[in-house]
Amino acid sequence: MTDHPATNLSVRKWAVFFSVAYAVQGFAQTATLLSQPINYFFKAGHNYTAGQLAGVTFWVTFPWYIKPVYGLLSDFVPFLGYRRRSYLIASSLLSFVAFAMVLGVNDPLPIIIAMIMTAVCTAFGDVMVDALMVEKGQAADRIKLFQGIQWVTISGIGILAAIGGGQLAGYADRTDDPIAGVHLGALIAMVGPAMLLVATWFIVREPRRSLDMHGMRLAGRGFMQAVKSKPLLCVVAFVCLFWFQPGLVTPMYLFCTEDLGISEEFYGGAGAYTQGGFLFGALLFLLVLGPRLSIRKLAMISIVAYATSTFAYLALVGPKSLIALSIFFGVCYMFANLTLLTLAAQVCPKHVEAFVFAFLMGLFNFVRQGSEWIGGQVYDQLDATIGTGATGFWSRLDMSGLGLDNPIHPLIVISGAVTLFAFLLVPLLPRKDDAIPGTGEDPNRDGQVCESCGYDLRGTPVDGACPECGEKRIARV
Repeated sequence: MTDHPATNLSVRKWAVFFSVAYAVQGFAQTATLLSQPINYFFKAGHNYTAGQLAGVTFWVTFPWYIKPVYGLLSDFVPFLGYRRRSYLIASSLLSFVAFAMVLGVNDPLPIIIAMIMTAVCTAFGDVMVDALMVEKGQAADRIKLFQGIQWVTISGIGILAAIGGGQLAGYADRTDDPIAGVHLGALIAMVGPAMLLVATWFIVREPRRSLDMHGMRLAGRGFMQAVKSKPLLCVVAFVCLFWFQPGLVTPMYLFCTEDLGISEEFYGGAGAYTQGGFLFGALLFLLVLGPRLSIRKLAMISIVAYATSTFAYLALVGPKSLIALSIFFGVCYMFANLTLLTLAAQVCPKHVEAFVFAFLMGLFNFVRQGSEWIGGQVYDQLDATIGTGATGFWSRLDMSGLGLDNPIHPLIVISGAVTLFAFLLVPLLPRKDDAIPGTGEDPNRDGQVCESCGYDLRGTPVDGACPECGEKRIARV
């Protein structure tokens, strides 16, 4: 498909929308601005251990593991006549309300419940935006562009979120009120859903749909064919190996703030340097290596870089090394993350883009947070073993003889080693020209796009105008 002025205009419009949507995701959610204030609340206010903190994070982020459910609803069950638009508006409104609920609670259980509610809304909205990204990216051959924009935006806004989270935790520490940072953070986060609601209202346009049982059956068959395909199964296995990273978040937070004596504000500032590394890594992928290298070469570079940046944390001894390692890790992490996301988008079957992409994103989150929970439990066991002279299973992971006498060090080695095992799957990864799985049939307009703007016309009435640009001309591809 050749570029057309209307096509370029559409790409720019969607680039703006994705920038706004992912800016909201990068700032107004539990895992960003509120992450450190929540950890501080449970650590300082209720003496939670690493395993308990990791458990809280696992359950608060649980809505992100079931993203396929949201994708299934969006793909097959239109809400008020639309597959994406209405869901986005509703999730933005409910997210605003859920953050407001956090303001009125102080006890651990209500805080966890309220934050789970915010996560449900944010995750649901994220699935809608990801589905639009896959649809528009595949139609215009702009997946790498939209993925790059997504993570440049998330990383840029994440710098502010990391600094803000550190300041909120520091404020709670100075005022001797552990919940203060959570309340103030929730108040600030309410701005995000409001912004996404406005952007959705003015930008997202799509044809009205009805519940399509025939299309659901076709899509179901397409999905069953897709999950049996070697490329998709390989990506699943690759993700599981790549993102099994126990102990690099919660135990690292306790190691830095308690064992190394780093302040909450400085630790939050170090997170900003990590986000700066994310930004540089996203730009490196978007502008330099992504357009020039095959997905397999990108995967090999990602494995080496990410494992190296993980092992580098063995050299963490204080504030200065934390800053340097945060930047290095951020660059490598984001480059690897964009490679995996591109892989995920590439193997999404037609007609079930939201469901399959959400399934893969849910798997990403489950493996990462699940391994983090495991890492927190192991950290507690090692903390009670290393340096005590105790014998048994956990003493076998004691690295004190090498000068690495903290429970975090074995977790770092395990994380980097598992990442390297992903090399075994590189030869099985899909190539750029591998066909995207599909149903082989479309009940509406299979393979038809608007010749003016490239909009996917599946589900649009045959005599209807393109909902993107208003034109009625159709080109078959």
